[in-house]
Amino acid sequence: MDTEDIIKTCGPDLFIALSKPIAEGRARMTRRSSSDKEYFVQDWIESQLEGKYQITKQGRNSHPDYILSSGDQAEGLEVKSLENRGYILDPSVAPCRKDVDFNSCVPCGLIKLKDKKLRCYYAFVLYESDPISDLHVSGIALALVDGNFLNRDFDLAAGHLNISKGGFGSYGDAFIRTRKMYRFPNPLTIPQFRYNNVFVTESTFPSPGKFSLKPLDPVEKIDKAGRSYRFNVYTLY
Repeated sequence: MDTEDIIKTCGPDLFIALSKPIAEGRARMTRRSSSDKEYFVQDWIESQLEGKYQITKQGRNSHPDYILSSGDQAEGLEVKSLENRGYILDPSVAPCRKDVDFNSCVPCGLIKLKDKKLRCYYAFVLYESDPISDLHVSGIALALVDGNFLNRDFDLAAGHLNISKGGFGSYGDAFIRTRKMYRFPNPLTIPQFRYNNVFVTESTFPSPGKFSLKPLDPVEKIDKAGRSYRFNVYTLY
């Protein structure tokens, strides 16, 4: 990735906008109802990004959740919320489930929007419930991850299809709806990421301090063919 691409990406600014209030204990979120398990995080993220980007909501069954635009730059953002399983912030124990479901979509570092390919980020937000109020929660950690960290095979992701078959039932007027569920490892449970605010990217920032970032130890991922990929990890400066 060249320097121009690094400057254009919204990744660092996106990470700062979401991680700073979490780090400062200001990430107070409100559920729409006591049974709300996802919308409250999306509502909070929208409030943090309002005015910084043009936010296009993709719809409940579309992927990713948002297209963020600023000038001539556009990137995707998918949001995942996971509850801290205990109230003791012990990094020796995984804070939440170790995998995440993706309903009817395959995560990827690139997405197709009309005739363009866009970079896509995934925001994994760890939160804890308020013991007094069913409607209030607090964000306690964020992993903003380049989609390539989850899956870098664009053709695999783009090739996903949901196929429905009609003619089902006694009268042939019903149909079988097939929606695939994919399960990927949860970055929030990687030992060095636990309870930290981290930005995981293949981009290398020669002067990370200019982006208010501080480098941490990189992570290496090896694909099924044995090829190695380095992912740089940053936190708040």
